Amino acid sequence: MGSKECTKCGVERGLEEFNTKKSAGDGRRSACKECENAQRRERYKKNPKIYSEQVRKYRENNKEKVRLKNKAYYVKNKERFRAKANEYRKKNKEKISLDKKAYYQEHKEEIKANLRGKRLDDKLKGYDEFLKNVKK
Repeated sequence: MGSKECTKCGVERGLEEFNTKKSAGDGRRSACKECENAQRRERYKKNPKIYSEQVRKYRENNKEKVRLKNKAYYVKNKERFRAKANEYRKKNKEKISLDKKAYYQEHKEEIKANLRGKRLDDKLKGYDEFLKNVKK
């Protein structure tokens, strides 16, 4: 491949070091990727609210696309997520325990009602099995 000089830093680089641009004569941008990234970072530092608003709007308008992308990323990095979660649980055993106790205290009646319902369901399932065997 050929090479060209970056208009920002003046360094001669290979064409693969420049982003594509269909309307340009050689099909590449005039500034190298490194300089464009630096310029992008500077613009973000000056106006982070503008960029965060753009991201928010994109996510709002492309919920399904973002959800699928996040899911694919999770599947690809599942071990990393698990390791991070395990590390968090090891470091924060006391906090997690306190949070669980607080949650239980706040939702005690709901939890007991759900358990009663599950026990009743289990008893009924057992009774249904008993009836099936008796009818045979």
